[in-house]
Amino acid sequence: SWLTSGGTLGTGALSLFLNILIALFSIVMGVGFSHYVLRLARREETGMDSLFHAFSFAGRSLGTMLLQALFIFLWGLLLVVAAGIVMGIFAALVSSVPGMILLAAVLYIGMLVLLVVIVLRYAMVSFALVDYPDAGAMNAIRRSVRMMRGHKGKYFVLELSFLGWEVLAGLISAIVLGIGVWLIGTDWFEYAVWMVEQDPWALYFVIADLQDQLAIWSLLAEVLSLPLTLWLLVYRQTAAARFYNYVSGYDYHQYMNARQAPPVQEPPQSPAGGYEPPRSPAPEETKDAEGPKPPSGGAGSNSYYTSILPPEPPEEDPEAPGEPED
Repeated sequence: SWLTSGGTLGTGALSLFLNILIALFSIVMGVGFSHYVLRLARREETGMDSLFHAFSFAGRSLGTMLLQALFIFLWGLLLVVAAGIVMGIFAALVSSVPGMILLAAVLYIGMLVLLVVIVLRYAMVSFALVDYPDAGAMNAIRRSVRMMRGHKGKYFVLELSFLGWEVLAGLISAIVLGIGVWLIGTDWFEYAVWMVEQDPWALYFVIADLQDQLAIWSLLAEVLSLPLTLWLLVYRQTAAARFYNYVSGYDYHQYMNARQAPPVQEPPQSPAGGYEPPRSPAPEETKDAEGPKPPSGGAGSNSYYTSILPPEPPEEDPEAPGEPED
């Protein structure tokens, strides 16, 4: 990525090919990382094989994530067109400049809110895909839309809770880069003025030299903030995987299975060391306390919670009444 963006390979076909290859590789690795953190969140054995697990179905991974991006783009385009129509009607009826500015601000904020809601609809797509890789792209997208119904606000608050860590990681990079700019600023400015006085055409090489120095400091800033960035990446994605477990019903079944398992009891011993038969439990001890309810909105029907987890996806997954077609 540094070679292609830094201009080292130019802007030809090789640079374009490498950029496309890096983008496709990153998409498949992102799906594999979802598989890694999902196993981590379920306390299952994980490792490098699970990190590269998505390469065994790379075509479906690319198709699903590109289809998700297409849906988000089309919903965003629809919002922009709707906002443009409203602005055009308002401009035809009212010619007040302050009113136009106020309406534009309201529409902009409204579009941002709706776009966040749209993005949250598809937040669980990668987890649904790695849970059922053979079910197909549309099944993963529909499952994400169904599971996030009624849970978008909770997931937004979860993502918002990492804002402080993100600011801290960015602050470390900004401080290191600022030190670099301060150290090279004075000397470079004097050198630039002297070079331009000698030859005005040398300004290009002076700017290129500045870019090289800033690139070194940018790399140093990334290296110093890398430990916190990597820790935060796993922390944040594992929390998202735990959220997927919650809205898919996995945690509910895990709890209920552990709760219904009979406890292992040692046979009681009499004071003399002989065997003493266990007493019959009192009627009030056999009463089963009410267990937790599975999360609402995540399954679409109660039958979703009756199978052994993780549940198999339905062969046909019709949309709920009233759900707009994507």
